Amino acid sequence: METLKFCIKILFRASKWYSLILVIITIIASIIPFLSLNFSSKLIQVLSENIGNNNIQYKDFIFILIAIFLINLFSKVIEYIRTYMNTLLNELVDKETDVLLINKSSYLDLAFFDSNSFYNEIKDVSLNKLYLINTIFFLVDLIKALIQLLIAIFSLATISWIGSIFLSLSIIPNIFTLKHQYSTLYGIQRADLSSIRKKNYFSLLSQDKNFAKEIKIYNLGPFFIEKYKNLWSLLFKKKKKTMKKYTYLLILSSILPEIITIAIFFLLCHYVFSGVISIGDFTYYQGIINQVLVSMLSFVLIFSQIKDGSDRVENFIKFLAWKNNVLDQGNRILSQPKKIIFENVSFRYADNLPLVLKNLNFTLQTNQLNAFVGTNGCGKSTIIKLLLRFYDPTYGRILIDGIDLKDYTLESVHTYFGTLFQDYGKYAFTVKESTYLSDIKNMNDTIQIEKALRSGGAYTFVQNYPLGIDTQLTRQFAIDGVELSGGQWQSLALSRSFFQSGAGMFLFDEPSSSLDAEAEANLFQKIENLYRKKGGIVISHRLSNIMKADMIYVMEDGIIIEKGTHAQLMERKGKYAKLFHLQIEKYGVKYD
Repeated sequence: METLKFCIKILFRASKWYSLILVIITIIASIIPFLSLNFSSKLIQVLSENIGNNNIQYKDFIFILIAIFLINLFSKVIEYIRTYMNTLLNELVDKETDVLLINKSSYLDLAFFDSNSFYNEIKDVSLNKLYLINTIFFLVDLIKALIQLLIAIFSLATISWIGSIFLSLSIIPNIFTLKHQYSTLYGIQRADLSSIRKKNYFSLLSQDKNFAKEIKIYNLGPFFIEKYKNLWSLLFKKKKKTMKKYTYLLILSSILPEIITIAIFFLLCHYVFSGVISIGDFTYYQGIINQVLVSMLSFVLIFSQIKDGSDRVENFIKFLAWKNNVLDQGNRILSQPKKIIFENVSFRYADNLPLVLKNLNFTLQTNQLNAFVGTNGCGKSTIIKLLLRFYDPTYGRILIDGIDLKDYTLESVHTYFGTLFQDYGKYAFTVKESTYLSDIKNMNDTIQIEKALRSGGAYTFVQNYPLGIDTQLTRQFAIDGVELSGGQWQSLALSRSFFQSGAGMFLFDEPSSSLDAEAEANLFQKIENLYRKKGGIVISHRLSNIMKADMIYVMEDGIIIEKGTHAQLMERKGKYAKLFHLQIEKYGVKYD
């Protein structure tokens, strides 16, 4: 019942008036076949009574023909209008469900995206979105089938109420069989979501530009096809076995309604022979029986599909009801803080995984440049994720000016920190759009957009494009779109972070990983100028880039093993000094 309420809610949210019109048209459409049947039987009665009659009065005959003509025409008009309303509502409902999914996915914690089960559920939702739309329209069709079935059964009861009751009850085995069939098929889908995702993954690999070069060089097409076919075969065999079993059961459950139908036909023929009913009446009741059978079949199929869709929609509803672990319950606004304190902070990404950070205790001055260095996987990027409250610490707490980070609103936290991640987004938008994404409310400030592009180093190549900042990026949606190099994408991502006008402190996670030496030097000069006004946190493998940082933290296996200025760390001749000397030998860095 809850799922049906949800479907009706979505339908009326899509368009209340279209929905009401569709229901009214459906009710009208359900009555038309009986009007047509009634006049057709009268026509046959007139014909049978006037065989060989040359003196027939054509008045009644013409009236019946005109009535049949108007009913058939009206039926077509109603069906065309119904199709029109269905098409429009289908688009509107599709939009509503997409908006729900986009809104929910963008709202969920980052932790969900680290989970395999999350991607299984997303796949289930995407597979079943069509079922949600269909279930909504099946509800409307069920109204039509139910009205037609009730009218047909009550009409049949006037000649044989026993036959009417038995014929009605005979559909019950079909209902249960179809219900179990759909439930079993959906159960198979739920159990095999990982295999379905993997099968689709092999299909999508060949369509992904990031893999195109290696697929051609290594001739991976046949290998992927073989992988796809193997998974497809396993899934197909399970579905085929289930379908075969229930097809036999459906055939058996269809025997009883046919036996009862023949028995009622025999009774009708007997009534004709006995003179109880006329040929016209026989035609009418024959049509009624056919209508009962058609309506019964429609009702069973639609009801079973609604039940199947209901199971699938239930998981859609459960997905929409997912709750975040990171709760936005703070009421303080983060603005111009002075200190950030990590107090006994430990963190793991899941209960079954080891700690990534282990009992960290340190203080960051927000008006300084703070740098974190260390080998991959030591926990540097996790510190930034905790600061942004993508996750909350497993143990300990983060204080900003003595107040728990959880007491600040998430929006003010995300606005205060200007960020650039290692895995920054590459949007198939225009240059302008890709820049103002960090501060959408100022999307029309062209001067600041160009200023941000200069700060991030992207303006050097953007200014050469004929359309400038209105240039479309990638050829995914535009044949004349521009493809950027890795370094250019990173410069654009940097520009996006610089455009964030409300940022009071910048967080850079490997900001120069795709830049050439000259661009990298220019970038860190800009970061140095920037932090003098706003402060920042930088994660970088290239130690020469953070020599002028006010405080450098050296991490290893989730703990801070050294901290200090560049000069202090070099004097200690510890891990930092060792790494720095290794990089001097590799890159030939000169320093004072």
